[in-house]
Amino acid sequence: MVQVQTAPGSLTLPAAKRAHSADPFYKSSNAFVKLVAHNVAVGNAQESFVYFNPDATTGFDQMYDGDFLEGYAPRFYSVSGEEHFSVNSLPQLVSNLQIPFDFIKNEGTSFSIQAAQIENIETQVYLTDLKLNQTQELTTNPVYNFTSTDGDNPARFVLSFGLMTGTGDKTDSNKGIYTFENNLYLVNPGKAKFEVYNLTGQKLQAQEIDSPGLFKTTLYLPTAYYVVRMTTGTKVVVKKVFIKS
Repeated sequence: MVQVQTAPGSLTLPAAKRAHSADPFYKSSNAFVKLVAHNVAVGNAQESFVYFNPDATTGFDQMYDGDFLEGYAPRFYSVSGEEHFSVNSLPQLVSNLQIPFDFIKNEGTSFSIQAAQIENIETQVYLTDLKLNQTQELTTNPVYNFTSTDGDNPARFVLSFGLMTGTGDKTDSNKGIYTFENNLYLVNPGKAKFEVYNLTGQKLQAQEIDSPGLFKTTLYLPTAYYVVRMTTGTKVVVKKVFIKS
């Protein structure tokens, strides 16, 4: 398939460039993760890639990214803003990077997500299931099995590196709070209040919420580190987060 930047477009393959070779395929030296969402009963699957390329940006790059195109398999793709990616190229693997993934089932209820390849990544890779509040390390346990039913929230998974997102660790004091770009996510907060502070202690935002599932809000703040404080009843959770506007 070919995607053109402007329509109409054309592609020409001169005869001199049509060549076959018996040489083996040479893998890219860039770091990448290949995830595959399988429908266990039916047998079809959807691949999704995350690459790290210093020439890429965090937005859609015509040269390096691939739009998600729906087929017969489960719908599974990474998300950045309004973009849905089957190939998501990012400029670098930074500390505490978290990449949201949407999942929408097809027929059946039994599914799995497999880390089919993890190349040139020198840290742990984690998959967090936001519906079940559990995290699995894919580096040593590459297949995550789960069930999905009609009506599930598509925003179900988060891929993270090096540091867990906290939703599966009962001792993690940062449980239930993470960010991606300038979006703040709170996992199953229920009736709660969240506050956002800068690193000097100045309160910048506060909001009362009542959300039984994944709560998402956009923080219109300059690119920097901030502190998020979430209060639920007598429980207080505090986490330092990075916002990229």
